[in-house]
Amino acid sequence: MKRKISVVLCIVSVIAGAAMIAADLLLFDIPVWLPAAAGAFSLLMLIFVLAAEHKKGTKISVTVFTLLFTAITLFGSICDPYWNSQNFRRNGKYTCIGYDELISPQAAANDLDYTMKLVEKIHPECKDGIPDEVSKKYLAVRKELLSGGDLTVNELAVKTESVLTLFSDGHTSVAAMIPRADRRYLKAEKEMKEQGYDISKVNGMTIDELAEKYRSYFSFETDNRLYDELKNYLIELDKLDYLGIDTNDVIEYTFEDADGDIQ
Repeated sequence: MKRKISVVLCIVSVIAGAAMIAADLLLFDIPVWLPAAAGAFSLLMLIFVLAAEHKKGTKISVTVFTLLFTAITLFGSICDPYWNSQNFRRNGKYTCIGYDELISPQAAANDLDYTMKLVEKIHPECKDGIPDEVSKKYLAVRKELLSGGDLTVNELAVKTESVLTLFSDGHTSVAAMIPRADRRYLKAEKEMKEQGYDISKVNGMTIDELAEKYRSYFSFETDNRLYDELKNYLIELDKLDYLGIDTNDVIEYTFEDADGDIQ
């Protein structure tokens, strides 16, 4: 009976560990240490199975099954870039606060720490640890956060992005989460674009000047990507706030078409 218990516990813990991967992906958050603990327990039970008097076929089957699914469990929990993510959850709900709400220096530093921990876990440039340039900037920004006062979510996003932009990959970036129903856009931009016009200036500054000013606010591989992102940010309320443009004041837009006609 005792011999059977070790086999059952081994199999159950293996299945439980693998099930946690699917549950975290599709249903709810699970602490990363939990499937790792299930995997460790499975290996412990496997030792008892191999040490007990079981048939050779049973030992081989349990060993293969345990090692295979334990590897999947450990890989899934440690290397999965979507761990605790809402991406694949049908009824997933993002927990977020307003882009202009204030947070404390310690909360901001904790958020930055979490971001860098996740980046170090999944970014290919961090296979040997966080690159020196990025690490130095991260520590400098963290020190700045802790020595300052309360700041808004967008202000924290700007400081975090100043670290992530050093990866220069166009994918590693941060932005405040805004529910779709709460987003506010410049309606005139769409109308002007349909007529062949594009934004050429904002408050008297050309797009080239704005791109140079806000380079550290974006992650990009090429200047074309920077310009595209910048123009998208210039027409959305929360993104204007991210850029430090006072949305309570008048914002003057200049549009220009391919023939140089200005509106």
